[in-house]
Amino acid sequence: MSVTKQTSSSSLSRSIPALLAEYETKLIKDRLLKYPSQIWGQKIAVRRRRKEYKDIKQEIKLIETQIMAAITAEKNPATNKPVFSNAEARQAELERRKSNIEHYNDIAEKLNKAEFNMTEEQEELELLIDEYKAHLCVGQIVAGEVNLYTLVKEDPADSTGSPEPF
Repeated sequence: MSVTKQTSSSSLSRSIPALLAEYETKLIKDRLLKYPSQIWGQKIAVRRRRKEYKDIKQEIKLIETQIMAAITAEKNPATNKPVFSNAEARQAELERRKSNIEHYNDIAEKLNKAEFNMTEEQEELELLIDEYKAHLCVGQIVAGEVNLYTLVKEDPADSTGSPEPF
């Protein structure tokens, strides 16, 4: 029986490299090892896009604040009362003035583009993370299958075809 066990063990050790090649374990390991740096690089890209978006949004808010200050300060010369006395009127005037300022519209367009770019980078990050998780699962499945295969490998000397005992 010990001769059979040695033959089986020797046969098994020779077939493991072939089994690993069949399961492309090196490729799986290489992919898994590359993901952390890819994810890190994508996180940096997302941060850069988020900062770009926030900077442009801050510029928009500054312009809106300046316009609103001018609107609020406007007085009717005859009554010396505010021209735009309620919040709705001030907001409507703000929107009207923003639409007439070409510089504001250009920045608003830049803001929309920055938001799109930021979202795109974030979605790319999420895709990388999902791919990484999927490859981890595949790696675990392959490891389980290889372990199972090595546990129940048929003994070539056994003609009954029954699995080798532990």
